[in-house]
Amino acid sequence: MYTFHGKVSTHRLPGSRRKQLALAAALCATIALGAGGATAANAAGPDVMAPGGVQLYPTWGWGSSTQVCAQNLGASRGQATVRPASNFVLSDQINVGAYETRCIWRSWWGSPIFVFNTSPVRLKVWTY
Repeated sequence: MYTFHGKVSTHRLPGSRRKQLALAAALCATIALGAGGATAANAAGPDVMAPGGVQLYPTWGWGSSTQVCAQNLGASRGQATVRPASNFVLSDQINVGAYETRCIWRSWWGSPIFVFNTSPVRLKVWTY
């Protein structure tokens, strides 16, 4: 029996149950995004994020890659961490030098993603 204590934690679930939960979350997110119709925007931003900030973005659907970009607005190194809503264990890092812009391309299969500003500088973040 699994007890909910305020955080969704899947590290204690058996492997097959963890995969089922991730698939169900991705399916629900895809349906929720699709409910807006075929014209729902999958490019979002730009958003200026303070240190420690977090933003939720949609991604392109089945088989298409989404580009996530981060622009460093400060004079020291910056970093954004990207995590899919359907599997919080996975993450990608975008390391950005001072006043630099970097992008990554991934396929999250329509699952929304969270982008965290894990740096001491402001970042401008957007998706395509």
